[in-house]
Amino acid sequence: MKIKLNDKELEISHSITLEELLLKEINLSPDKKGVAVAVNDNIIPKNDWKNLKINDKDEILVIIAAQGG
Repeated sequence: MKIKLNDKELEISHSITLEELLLKEINLSPDKKGVAVAVNDNIIPKNDWKNLKINDKDEILVIIAAQGG
């Protein structure tokens, strides 16, 4: 199945959860603070990452807050 992660097309061979995808593709732990994730323009709370299955043609946007100025 094909998905988009931050506008980058990826081919995924099987259904995985959002949490598994984030760990595998961008090494993002659910414990990291300052992270927002949207799937198909819907913000997904961190508590739901482990249960949300990724589907074909899903578009995932990950935003990580950065300090500085």
